[in-house]
Amino acid sequence: MVEPLAMRFLMLGALDVLVSGVPMPLGSVKQRLLLTALLLSPNEVHRTGELADLLWGEDKPASAAANLRTYAHRLRQTLRDEPGGPSRLHSPGGGYLLRVEPGERDLDDFDRAAQQGRQALIAGDLPTAEHWLGRALDLWQNGLLDGLELPAELARRVAYLEEQRLLVEEDFIQIHLDRGAATEMIGRLRQRVERHPLREGAWRQLMTALYQSGDAVGAVSAYLAARRTLADLMGLDPHPRLQALYQDILHHNPQLAAGDQPSMAEPGLVLEPAQLPADVAAFTGRTGELRQLDDLRIPSGPAVYVITGMSGVGKTALAIRWAHHVKDQFPDGQLYIDLRGYAAEPPRTPLDALTQFLRALGVPSVRVPMDADEAAALFRTMSAHRRMLIVLDNARTADQVRPLLPGGPGCRAVVTSRDRLTGLVARENARRVSLRPFSPGEAVGLLESVLHDPWRHHQDDLSRLAEACGHLPLALRIAAAKLSEHPDDDLVDYVDQLTTQGRLRQLAVDDDGQSSMAAAFEASYRSLPVAAQRVFRLLGAAPGGDVTAYSMAAMAGLGVAEAAGLLDVLVNAHLAEPRGRDRYGLHDLLREYARGLAESGREVPGAVARLCSFYLATINNAAATLYAHTIRLPEGAGHTSAAAQNLADAGAARRWLDDELPSIVAVIGFCAQSGPTQMTWLLTDALRGYLWIRRPVAEWLHAASLGLAAAEAQGQHAATAAMHLSLGQGCRVAGRIADADEHLRRAIVAAGDSDWDDVQASASTQLAVAYAGRGASREAEDLLERALTIYGRTGRRSSEAVVLTNLGTLHFLLGDLRKSVAFGRRALDLYRQTGNPSGEATVLCNLGIDLALLGETATAREHLAAGMRIADDLQDPLSQALGEQGLSLVAAEDGDHEEALRHADAAIDFARLAGDPGHAVRCAVEAALLRMDLGDASADAAAELNRLHHEATAVGNSHAAAVALIGLGRAHLRDGRYADAARKLRQAQELARQWQFELVEAEALGALAAVARAEGDPGRARELTELAAGRLVVCGLPPDRHRRFLVGRP
Repeated sequence: MVEPLAMRFLMLGALDVLVSGVPMPLGSVKQRLLLTALLLSPNEVHRTGELADLLWGEDKPASAAANLRTYAHRLRQTLRDEPGGPSRLHSPGGGYLLRVEPGERDLDDFDRAAQQGRQALIAGDLPTAEHWLGRALDLWQNGLLDGLELPAELARRVAYLEEQRLLVEEDFIQIHLDRGAATEMIGRLRQRVERHPLREGAWRQLMTALYQSGDAVGAVSAYLAARRTLADLMGLDPHPRLQALYQDILHHNPQLAAGDQPSMAEPGLVLEPAQLPADVAAFTGRTGELRQLDDLRIPSGPAVYVITGMSGVGKTALAIRWAHHVKDQFPDGQLYIDLRGYAAEPPRTPLDALTQFLRALGVPSVRVPMDADEAAALFRTMSAHRRMLIVLDNARTADQVRPLLPGGPGCRAVVTSRDRLTGLVARENARRVSLRPFSPGEAVGLLESVLHDPWRHHQDDLSRLAEACGHLPLALRIAAAKLSEHPDDDLVDYVDQLTTQGRLRQLAVDDDGQSSMAAAFEASYRSLPVAAQRVFRLLGAAPGGDVTAYSMAAMAGLGVAEAAGLLDVLVNAHLAEPRGRDRYGLHDLLREYARGLAESGREVPGAVARLCSFYLATINNAAATLYAHTIRLPEGAGHTSAAAQNLADAGAARRWLDDELPSIVAVIGFCAQSGPTQMTWLLTDALRGYLWIRRPVAEWLHAASLGLAAAEAQGQHAATAAMHLSLGQGCRVAGRIADADEHLRRAIVAAGDSDWDDVQASASTQLAVAYAGRGASREAEDLLERALTIYGRTGRRSSEAVVLTNLGTLHFLLGDLRKSVAFGRRALDLYRQTGNPSGEATVLCNLGIDLALLGETATAREHLAAGMRIADDLQDPLSQALGEQGLSLVAAEDGDHEEALRHADAAIDFARLAGDPGHAVRCAVEAALLRMDLGDASADAAAELNRLHHEATAVGNSHAAAVALIGLGRAHLRDGRYADAARKLRQAQELARQWQFELVEAEALGALAAVARAEGDPGRARELTELAAGRLVVCGLPPDRHRRFLVGRP
């Protein structure tokens, strides 16, 4: 086995990729920009549209998607751990993902070294901090991505990394200033202010370094230069801190001497409050959040941190644990107050809190001002020269917090709140730490810390308990406490009790009304406006688990803007969480709480009925641009709703369906159980065209099975026919050939029972496609001719085009390329007349393949280019696969086998993305043959073709199976294994003859002739060649094309 090669991604300088120390070719500028975008967020899926915006911005060309595909394909060849191995670049779900292992980016090395240095700085270990921060800076070679001109949006994303370097450099310089090495830093600081003239921190450090080096005049000159620069560029005066430093320099303040630390203690105040509650017992997890809070201890860090999150997520515990950890760093004391923002009693007013603080600082009660503004001013005065830590717990609003913020640079404040307190972030430059529920490992760790005897329990059982508690710290502590009260109880039984008897009821301490999840949630819920309470309840009742503003507007009967505003109220209160693009959802325990409230008010059925109406009407809007010609149940196809979402174009329609599919399938499941029953089949039927395009097999078969059961239970023959038709198509895509045939035959019967001729024809067409793929060509042709007759009678010209397309495909398989072209051109005319771009793309690519095989490469190339343009616009992966397959054939005809292979590999990717295993294996066989022609070892080629032959047989693609056998025969012939070659080629000939694949049989006969020649039997070779030529004449190929099939591929 070949060992994987070491891969390194270099960004802190020129962009480079090293494999075992060897630089890899990265191609064009745009290709490098694509790699940059993927490296900034590795191991995440990036949508094509997002990447196009990053690479081109507003100047995005019409060919952006196709160009991206080309760049990605080339990068995919480069980014391999081992020759011929899997690529690091993947294409899941229509996007791109670059797999990067920990430590493979030099950016990861920088982050690690910077973090080590920051931790040492916090601990007061200056030599260690200097070492690590210097090491982090040494990793930078010139500028980030040096020499690569970045588009605006990509440059904005990269700017964050440059800012991190500047912060590290600022800390590195400060260490030198603190240890008396100011002179060493002056040159570096002059470069900093020249490159970043608006960074007042750099000017402040330069002034300090000059003064400490004995150049007071230079320090004053630096201040004047800073003031002039800020005025000229921004129209601003220097920050008060910079002005204060200037005054200190003018007055030769002794505290500016190197190594001196100015005292923040104010003379005359002797009290040092120590108000922190007791430290949290059994605290686990939150290492990343604790590191963020450590930034408060750095002079250049933020003055205020806001810890936000939902009820029970552990905000207070984190604040208290961190405060105890760092309290020695704040020698003038620690203040703490519970602001009771979400308690049963009224919240504390700012004046109440200020009174408590001022008394703690030694102000007699009679001297505490009665006016809140005066009290706040006094507090700021008394804290101005102190180093204190203030913990403001359970805040409700920013206005409640602002008066309590200290006034001096030596103080720090930590605020906890269920609200996001965006005002503090915007106006006070607070830094937000948003807590999420624990990871599974952290949750189990907390249980093990709290339980008296965790060794009694299996890890899997603890994991199930953690999951049942939603990984919320408060829920986990309550569960552990209840288990500890009853040590003989079985953990498995307790978890079952939690999940079956109501988690919220079980997650409560009997003798403490406030120690329960329901009480925590209720406090947050009661704080909401009435309208937001209703939206919260309906969000819990939404079958899909999450909503958009549009779907919530439909459920609640509101305008979209009003619904969006109320959802934002929930997000700000941490009673909902944003999920992806414009979506909102709930933590599962909150969802259980909200659903209980909704069901108790009996508002769910009406809300779900409105949601169903919205979904059906909006799917109809999407269908109008994506698959308007799909046969539909009339009741569903004609449905409209004033709440329906308008979709601007095909791209918007496709994105909406991609985003909403999980929710729609969940709604279908809800309707199957609780009604409205007819929506089970109407929504499923409405999705059929989209499901065929996108091919999400699991969702398709699940929804259609529910729809079929509901339709049959209600005795709805037309709906039953529609669901069988959908299941037939879905099973075919899933490779369940026998099931597909059965559903399609039942669709024909059910359609006959309801006199629905169009579905009879559609099911016949689908059944014919299945038969053709397995080689039952004559049966397939009979079914297609029957369907063509029906559509001619019912006047569905768009569906006639589909049948003509399939007749063209059938004759392609049979080898009659001229007839295939004739059917394709008839279909193309009808697609254009009826306005069906998806069908037009498919048939253009099919014609390109036919014409390439006929040797008409110029015309083939024109058809393929036109088809690919439409397919790229529609993001139709099946047509894209056909187009790439045709381009591969054209490149091979031109003698460019490497280009042909690139297109063949792309065809495989698109076929897999389309969820079509039959077409994917067909493309893979073509790629394997090309690799063999490019020099792959015969043994390797034979192994791959043998695997593909079995795969093609398994998915019912007899045509691909026969071609794979021919490839196997050619591989054995090249290796001198004539008997093996002849055996495989005779198998291919027999399979082709059985299914009437004339062109494939001709190719097998031509290859057998080559074996006979190699064995020294020219007479037999001549006889076989004449037989093959006869087959080619039947296929309509001119004599000048015979050599291509008799001698071998170009």
